[in-house]
Amino acid sequence: MKIVKNDFLRNKIVTMTVFVFITMAVILVASAINNIANLVQAMSDLQESAARGSL
Repeated sequence: MKIVKNDFLRNKIVTMTVFVFITMAVILVASAINNIANLVQAMSDLQESAARGSL
């Protein structure tokens, strides 16, 4: 923890930039997982609708 604290005190801009990029990457991955879940649900609903013979 002391190493991280010292690094942050020395290189605030670099550390904050890395933190922002990591945060953006996490948000992007979460969004992609949400999109995949929605796609799977939509495909399941479409298959059920096709099995019934109507949309």
